[in-house]
Amino acid sequence: MDITKSGNIISLPNKTIRLNIDKINSIVKSSNSIVKEYIIRFIVAHEFAHQMQYQAYKDHPNYMNNDLVSRTIIETQADILASLMLLYINFELFDFIKQKPLLINEIFEELLNVAIEIGSNEHTIGTHPNKRDRALAFRLGFTNGLGYIYDQRVKANPALNIKMGLTPEIFKKQMDYILNFVDNKNDEELFAWSYRQAKKILNYDRKVSNNLVLITPPNQRITFHTGKSHPYVDYDLTYKNIGNKSIIIEMEVFVSLINRINPKSAKSFRKLNVNHYSFYLPPQGTYRIQDKLRWDKGENDPHGILEISKDQMPSIIYPNINTPDAIYSCSYVSKDSLNKVHQESIKYLNLLEKEDISLDFMIYINSILNTCLVENEDIIQGLGEKNFFLKNTLLYDSSIQYGQNTKTTVITDLQKQILKVELDFPHYSSQNNHVKNFYQNLKNTLDTEFSDCNKTEGQDSYSFWVTYRCDSYELFLQGKNNKKEDYPLYFSINLK
Repeated sequence: MDITKSGNIISLPNKTIRLNIDKINSIVKSSNSIVKEYIIRFIVAHEFAHQMQYQAYKDHPNYMNNDLVSRTIIETQADILASLMLLYINFELFDFIKQKPLLINEIFEELLNVAIEIGSNEHTIGTHPNKRDRALAFRLGFTNGLGYIYDQRVKANPALNIKMGLTPEIFKKQMDYILNFVDNKNDEELFAWSYRQAKKILNYDRKVSNNLVLITPPNQRITFHTGKSHPYVDYDLTYKNIGNKSIIIEMEVFVSLINRINPKSAKSFRKLNVNHYSFYLPPQGTYRIQDKLRWDKGENDPHGILEISKDQMPSIIYPNINTPDAIYSCSYVSKDSLNKVHQESIKYLNLLEKEDISLDFMIYINSILNTCLVENEDIIQGLGEKNFFLKNTLLYDSSIQYGQNTKTTVITDLQKQILKVELDFPHYSSQNNHVKNFYQNLKNTLDTEFSDCNKTEGQDSYSFWVTYRCDSYELFLQGKNNKKEDYPLYFSINLK
């Protein structure tokens, strides 16, 4: 290991880890020397995980491909392994849960911060997953590590644990709960388990999952029971394979806890209870899952570390087009396609924070048009849903997004031919004139760029709009007068 004051935090295939101590000091925000020590151990564990990958996959180049998806899987796996190793070699962290709760909370908070932010300061072969995925990966490895220590502690003194009421039957029930929570199947080998989990977190393979469609109507999927006498959420979901190849699917349905004030915070986002599913779907086949999950505390949680707090609220997460946090993976049954990696397309053009929106909006529109007019399915991202508002059509998330707080949806026919792309803007202001000003800025841009198209516009008490009819597509922009609208601005591209 090389300790330097220049360069990056990097793990190299020649068995070298380089740590820039100045960058580590800039990452570690805590002034507590004990906390700082564990943070540094975690950073080293993350880089050491890359060394383990180099050795484990040196004869399997398909795992270490130099494409975006493979590299992101490798980075996510390293996050899982690093938090797991931290617990493996620091058993005292387990004791801190009861003996030093304030200290373990500070350590965990700082560890999570570093796990989320380390991507901006690390330089490896990998491309880093988003913050929420990193938080999920970190918590998954940490929970598995806690389960490992708990298992070792109980087995080290069975007589004392029986005396305290922890019978073999109770212990087995607790360990089965932990292993199910982390989706560890029959003592699965560590690298196989962590790689499989990384693929689920990243929704690999997104091209294959385009053939997986949720066909349950939205109002029939979820039932939340809010009373204390029955703190459960019921779900009923049916998925269909619309493709011509058989698919193997792994997915999770889970209750997550999110911050009430900042629900999009990656740090507060964690799983509370989870059900895992693995199933096979032939072409045109369907699969229905029905069950329930507790939302107020962890089922059979041996230490109460997963309970909901006052500043949190529960949310159920399942694979659908409106939930980027969904955990699932899809692969074709044929062996040839299992190792095939598809390149990601454009994702999240973060443009709305800039003052001059005209250029950014045209980049977005041209990206959409260039992709759709050549019938490139790369714009379709992840699994789809049956469109209950337009017969014989499907809905997909778009891989091209105009800012993280907007929503771009692709509408296709049953053969996944693109018919329409819709863009919804968030309710970023309660002031009506703010919406109108934004609408006018976008309209001015469209007037300039599409002056050769046939333009019509109008307004009524509900909204104001403009349409541009071009040779092979039609653009439509609409603003709404109702201040309570979640999405007061709407834009669409219809293909002819």
